[in-house]
Amino acid sequence: MYISLTKEMDKNSDSYLGKLRGNASGSAYQLYDNGLPPTNKMNRSEWRITMAHIEYENNFMGMKGPRRLKVTTPRVKS
Repeated sequence: MYISLTKEMDKNSDSYLGKLRGNASGSAYQLYDNGLPPTNKMNRSEWRITMAHIEYENNFMGMKGPRRLKVTTPRVKS
């Protein structure tokens, strides 16, 4: 899923912010900036950066309904 400031979902647009990717079960997600996937041929400054990790925990005994949400973000230098 792309994240954009407008309805336009073009990765080359100035309004493109990044990408949200989830695992197959929908219990964990990674939020990336608009950098490129890392490869050995690229300069590291062009690599995408993980902005957040989002995890859903199951309810007691796996019942349906609200689940606990855990969000981890990188430390911000002040």
